[in-house]
Order: sequence, then C-alpha cells, then structure tokens
Amino acid sequence: MSFSDGKWHRYVLAYGIEVPREEVEEELYLIRADMKHRMMYEQMSGGAPHPFPEMELEEQADALLEAAVFEVKEPLVLKMVDMDTFGVMPEAASHAKTHAQLLPFLCEAYMDWLDDVRDSDYPEDKHGYHMDPEELEKFNAMMDAFEG
Repeated sequence: MSFSDGKWHRYVLAYGIEVPREEVEEELYLIRADMKHRMMYEQMSGGAPHPFPEMELEEQADALLEAAVFEVKEPLVLKMVDMDTFGVMPEAASHAKTHAQLLPFLCEAYMDWLDDVRDSDYPEDKHGYHMDPEELEKFNAMMDAFEG
C-alpha cells in the first residue's frame, strides 16, 4: 500500500472479523523479539542506548498489540474484501460495494467440472504428465539401488 496506508490500517483494524487469539499472541511474540533485536543492534552499532529494552517494549505494549492484530487480521480482511467486492458471497455484506457477481459463474464452472469428472471426460490423457518408458526404467533402477 502507498498513499493510503493510514486509511487501510484503520480499515483493517475496524473490520468486523474475529482474529484467532493464539495467532495474535504468536505475532506479538515475534514483533517483540524483532524490536528487542533491533534495539540491541542499534546499541551495538553506536546508536541510541537501550539499557532496559523490556521496559521500552512494555511502554509500547498497546502499539505492539495493535501491530500484531493488524498482521493477523489483514490477510483475513483481504480475503473478505475480495469475496464482497467480486460478489462471491450469496449476499453482500452491508458495508461492501459489489463490483461484479462472480458467484453464478463460479458455480456454473464448478458444476461443469464436476460433470466432466463424473462422466470421465476429465482428466483426459492430455491433462497428465508422461514419462518416456526408458526414463522410467532408469528412475526405477535408481530407486531400487537407493533402497537396496
């Protein structure tokens, strides 16, 4: 994202979708570890001293938690926005603007595929990968030697 990063950030955080607590806790742990590492690197490379990194991290606890929630929530929101935007859900969310109705086309395509599978029209020989019989013999010999 570029010019509207702030708007996107607020949109994601405000989006009404639950995030798994365990994933947020794991992300928070990773963010804290990264921040601690950066503080140590900064201090070791002659930058600002960080004599109490845990205290600094505690002072930033709310911002770090928000960052963790964002990191976990953003991929979920992106999936939902796609579903809403392209009309993949049976009913559009009240906050969404639908730009296309793909659900009927997706359902039709799926049903066509299912019919092809049931009628044994798919997969055809051309949809597979084929190995030269001599290469297969070489491969089997290598496998036998490897296992033996």
